Amino acid sequence: MKMILVKRMGFSVDGQDLRRLRLRERRFYRSQACVDTELRKTQDVWLLGPPQCGKSSAIERICQRSAQLWPHWPMIHWRACDPLSRWVDQAALQAHLLSQGKALKTMTVEDKLDALLSWAQHQKVVLVLDDAHALSGRKLDLTVRLAQFARVVLVGALSEQALHPSLRVCLQRRAPQVISMRSEAPYDATVSLMWVMLLLVMAAGWWELAAALSSARALGYGPLAVRQR
Repeated sequence: MKMILVKRMGFSVDGQDLRRLRLRERRFYRSQACVDTELRKTQDVWLLGPPQCGKSSAIERICQRSAQLWPHWPMIHWRACDPLSRWVDQAALQAHLLSQGKALKTMTVEDKLDALLSWAQHQKVVLVLDDAHALSGRKLDLTVRLAQFARVVLVGALSEQALHPSLRVCLQRRAPQVISMRSEAPYDATVSLMWVMLLLVMAAGWWELAAALSSARALGYGPLAVRQR
């Protein structure tokens, strides 16, 4: 079992609390023996794993301590499931626009997106992406553009192959620290059982039953599946 911890590193000259990232590995859930590994804050981090493995909770803890982890770099936190209007609702961006005397109420989402990209190009931002595997369309294009000049990128996704090719290639060039996490949540093994049954039936020569099992699987899965209402 792997956990991402935000540990206190000390205090700066001006008395500011500083934090560091640490990866803790346990062989079992309640095992007392653990191995701690320091993560570089100035290098990208990928948190990969199935649902309920702790990716989102680790990202939330990091975002809550972003001021102590990166005191001189503003943070941008994007979730793939959030609308674009929430993507531009960043505290650092709003403070920048207000300092320039712009009225936030009169700005459209497109204006805020343009201002966000222009502001991020001149700032060393920390980009945090949750559920990055679900990015597509306009959100994917914005993420790729912003990741090209971000200082640090923190990514949470199901797997490396689940990322869009354009985003995956862009992020792989930054030499990230990849952390594979596991989940102890049970999953439905019906698909695997169907495949095993289909192979056994075909090996026995029962072609009619194999055709029936294939038809049942086609009706239950895929884009043309029969869905229960």
